[in-house]
Amino acid sequence: MRVFREEWPILVSTQLPARTVVMVAVNAVVSAIEGAPTIDASAHAELAPDTIPQEIVTAAGTVATAATSPFQMDKVALRLRWPIAWALRASNGVAWMTNVNW
Repeated sequence: MRVFREEWPILVSTQLPARTVVMVAVNAVVSAIEGAPTIDASAHAELAPDTIPQEIVTAAGTVATAATSPFQMDKVALRLRWPIAWALRASNGVAWMTNVNW
Protein backbone atom coordinates (compact mmCIF):
# COMPACT_ATOMS: atom_id res chain seq x y z
CA MET A 1 0.00 0.00 0.00
CA ARG A 2 1.33 3.41 -0.94
CA VAL A 3 1.18 6.24 1.62
CA PHE A 4 0.62 9.74 0.27
CA ARG A 5 1.91 12.90 1.89
CA GLU A 6 -0.67 15.04 3.67
CA GLU A 7 -0.14 18.11 1.48
CA TRP A 8 -1.68 16.34 -1.51
CA PRO A 9 -5.44 16.84 -1.13
CA ILE A 10 -7.82 14.08 -2.12
CA LEU A 11 -11.19 15.33 -3.36
CA VAL A 12 -14.17 13.03 -3.79
CA SER A 13 -16.91 13.45 -6.39
CA THR A 14 -20.09 11.51 -7.02
CA GLN A 15 -20.00 12.73 -10.64
CA LEU A 16 -17.26 10.27 -11.62
CA PRO A 17 -17.96 6.61 -12.35
CA ALA A 18 -16.96 4.19 -9.61
CA ARG A 19 -13.28 3.18 -9.57
CA THR A 20 -12.21 6.25 -11.60
CA VAL A 21 -9.31 8.43 -10.43
CA VAL A 22 -8.44 11.86 -11.87
CA MET A 23 -5.14 13.63 -11.20
CA VAL A 24 -4.66 17.36 -11.85
CA ALA A 25 -1.37 19.26 -11.71
CA VAL A 26 -2.53 22.58 -10.27
CA ASN A 27 0.37 24.47 -11.85
CA ALA A 28 -0.89 23.32 -15.27
CA VAL A 29 -4.35 24.90 -14.86
CA VAL A 30 -4.93 28.56 -15.69
CA SER A 31 -8.01 30.76 -15.34
CA ALA A 32 -9.03 34.11 -16.78
CA ILE A 33 -11.60 36.41 -15.22
CA GLU A 34 -13.21 39.39 -16.92
CA GLY A 35 -14.76 42.15 -14.84
CA ALA A 36 -16.79 41.90 -11.69
CA PRO A 37 -19.50 39.30 -11.09
CA THR A 38 -23.14 40.14 -11.74
CA ILE A 39 -25.55 39.12 -8.99
CA ASP A 40 -29.31 39.13 -9.62
CA ALA A 41 -32.04 38.61 -7.02
CA SER A 42 -35.65 37.73 -7.80
CA ALA A 43 -38.72 36.33 -6.11
CA HIS A 44 -40.49 35.89 -9.46
CA ALA A 45 -38.16 33.51 -11.30
CA GLU A 46 -39.02 29.98 -12.42
CA LEU A 47 -36.78 27.43 -10.71
CA ALA A 48 -36.18 23.73 -11.14
CA PRO A 49 -34.61 22.78 -7.77
CA ASP A 50 -33.22 19.43 -8.84
CA THR A 51 -29.75 17.91 -8.89
CA ILE A 52 -30.49 16.58 -12.38
CA PRO A 53 -32.44 19.45 -13.99
CA GLN A 54 -34.52 18.78 -17.08
CA GLU A 55 -36.34 20.98 -19.55
CA ILE A 56 -39.27 22.88 -18.00
CA VAL A 57 -41.49 21.58 -20.83
CA THR A 58 -40.22 18.88 -23.21
CA ALA A 59 -40.92 18.83 -26.95
CA ALA A 60 -43.63 16.23 -26.24
CA GLY A 61 -45.34 18.65 -23.84
CA THR A 62 -44.35 16.95 -20.56
CA VAL A 63 -44.05 19.50 -17.74
CA ALA A 64 -41.23 19.12 -15.20
CA THR A 65 -42.76 18.37 -11.80
CA ALA A 66 -40.05 20.19 -9.84
CA ALA A 67 -40.61 23.64 -11.40
CA THR A 68 -41.53 26.21 -8.77
CA SER A 69 -41.26 29.89 -7.93
CA PRO A 70 -39.40 31.49 -4.99
CA PHE A 71 -42.55 33.60 -4.46
CA GLN A 72 -44.50 30.42 -3.64
CA MET A 73 -41.93 29.50 -0.99
CA ASP A 74 -41.49 33.05 0.42
CA LYS A 75 -37.83 33.04 -0.68
CA VAL A 76 -35.52 35.01 -2.95
CA ALA A 77 -33.45 33.35 -5.69
CA LEU A 78 -29.90 34.56 -6.33
CA ARG A 79 -28.02 34.16 -9.61
CA LEU A 80 -24.31 34.78 -10.01
CA ARG A 81 -22.88 35.34 -13.48
CA TRP A 82 -19.15 35.86 -13.98
CA PRO A 83 -17.20 35.35 -17.21
CA ILE A 84 -14.51 32.87 -16.13
CA ALA A 85 -12.52 30.61 -18.44
CA TRP A 86 -10.42 27.61 -17.44
CA ALA A 87 -7.77 25.96 -19.57
CA LEU A 88 -4.74 23.71 -19.38
CA ARG A 89 -1.33 25.31 -19.78
CA ALA A 90 0.15 21.90 -20.63
CA SER A 91 -1.60 18.94 -22.25
CA ASN A 92 -0.17 16.57 -19.61
CA GLY A 93 -1.69 18.58 -16.74
CA VAL A 94 -4.61 16.15 -16.30
CA ALA A 95 -4.55 12.36 -16.26
CA TRP A 96 -7.12 9.75 -15.29
CA MET A 97 -7.42 6.04 -14.73
CA THR A 98 -10.51 3.85 -14.92
CA ASN A 99 -11.23 0.50 -13.29
CA VAL A 100 -8.84 1.26 -10.43
CA ASN A 101 -8.74 -1.55 -7.88
CA TRP A 102 -6.73 -0.20 -4.95
